[in-house]
Amino acid sequence: MIFHKPQLNLIRYFFCLMLLVSACLGAETAFLMGED
Repeated sequence: MIFHKPQLNLIRYFFCLMLLVSACLGAETAFLMGED
């Protein structure tokens, strides 16, 4: 491939973002569960 596909980059960025969000939510719920 000579040119990069911006769509693939966007999907990769979105996937990383969702992974980060899910990790933050998981940590928050774990903290709430431990607090309770």
